[in-house]
Amino acid sequence: MIEISDLTRVYGKTVGVEDMTLEIRDSEIFALLGPNGAGKTTTLRLMTGMVAPTSGYVSIDGLRTDDARSLKNIHMKVGVLPEVPGHYENLSAYRNLQFYGRMYSMDEGRIDSRARELMQEFELWDKKDDAVATYSKGMKQKLAIIRSVMHDPKYVFLDEPLSGLDPEASKFVKDYLRTLKKDGKTVILSTHDLDDADKLSDRVAVMRNRLLAVNSPGALKAQAFKRTVVFHLEKIDGLDLDEMNRMPFVKSARISRESLVMEVDSPEDNDPDITAYLVQKGFRVQFIGEIRHSLEDVYLSILEKSKERKL
Repeated sequence: MIEISDLTRVYGKTVGVEDMTLEIRDSEIFALLGPNGAGKTTTLRLMTGMVAPTSGYVSIDGLRTDDARSLKNIHMKVGVLPEVPGHYENLSAYRNLQFYGRMYSMDEGRIDSRARELMQEFELWDKKDDAVATYSKGMKQKLAIIRSVMHDPKYVFLDEPLSGLDPEASKFVKDYLRTLKKDGKTVILSTHDLDDADKLSDRVAVMRNRLLAVNSPGALKAQAFKRTVVFHLEKIDGLDLDEMNRMPFVKSARISRESLVMEVDSPEDNDPDITAYLVQKGFRVQFIGEIRHSLEDVYLSILEKSKERKL
């Protein structure tokens, strides 16, 4: 498990991360969300021991990243895809992986088998002897992801892992991240793609230099927005909104564009009762739909509320 306690990093007069306390569980996909300059990359660097905290600490499996004696053991446990991959572009892709494998004290046989396994899986094996300088941006990103998992780390930190990938490659990488989770790995990623974060992540953290919210995408949506159901009726005339608003499970009822819009406790439990009431009153229900809020809606709502608190 990763434990973060009162973590702060200051660069001169600029606060990168302030007073962050958080736990990241084993075998989950955890996403850091926030605007540019929100401290996502700084947080990843702090968690992997690439930079030291100004105060507070990060602990990975009981090893603190601010303890120089623990750093080697921590680095063996983590794989990192940085914001800028930084390949040795004049070397072949295979030689790049060979170099990093040796850095992690892998033996030559394991380096060869692991490089072959991953490059075949990522469809780069046929280009293994080509200089990385000849690779497309998407191929370089794939190679960087391979490099991050070359030594089979328990924790994988990815800064914008889908950057530069076409839709087919992007789908492959997302499926691969799910496989890592299935295999017991913990994946921590920073991303601006909220739709991908919604579909991929067990939990997300919204931050703007400090932590604003942490939970599963579904729980954050439920906290930010009430469940809203739209009843499309053949005719709306004569509907008694006051009577509907008096129902114990109804938060609000209103008419919008010739439809009945209701905020309720639980659509699964309440929709049949509302439908039965409407039919009893002589209304013909054509169909029922629920307004679905996206993670983007939640994200923007959280950021807007954080601005209001500052004012």
